[in-house]
Amino acid sequence: MQLQDIMSRHVATIDSNETIAYAARSMRDLDVGSLVVTENGDVAGIITDRDIVIRCLSKCTDPVRCVVSQHMTSPVTTGDPAMDIVGAARMMREMQIKRLPVVTDGRLGGMISFSDLTHATDGMIHELHDVLAGSEHDR
Repeated sequence: MQLQDIMSRHVATIDSNETIAYAARSMRDLDVGSLVVTENGDVAGIITDRDIVIRCLSKCTDPVRCVVSQHMTSPVTTGDPAMDIVGAARMMREMQIKRLPVVTDGRLGGMISFSDLTHATDGMIHELHDVLAGSEHDR
C-alpha cells in the first residue's frame, strides 16, 4: 500500500509570512495541531502547536509580531505519494515526527499521520485474516 492510497488530501496550510497569532487561531478554528507552511505554493516547512509554545511563547516573544517563518521546522521531511507505508512509518520513527507532508515536485498533495498508518495497517491485518480464514474453508 502506498501513501497516495491513504493520505488526507485536505491539508491545512499557512503562508510563511503570517503571524504566529494567526497560525494559532487557524489551528484552533480548524481543530488541527499543525499547518504546512508554504511560500509561493511550495512547501517551505511545518509549524505545530508545540513549535508555537516552545519556540515562540516560551521565549516571551510577541506572537502578534513574530512570523511563522521564524518558528517553523524547515527543511521539512516529506514523503512521496508512491512511497510504501512501511517505509514512511520507518522514516517517521527515525525522524521522530508525527506528521508527514506528501509532496510531488515541491507541491503539497496530502498529509500522513501515525493515526493514518495505524488505521491502514489495521485494515490490512483484518483483510489478511479474512483471506487466510477463508482459505482454510476451501480445503
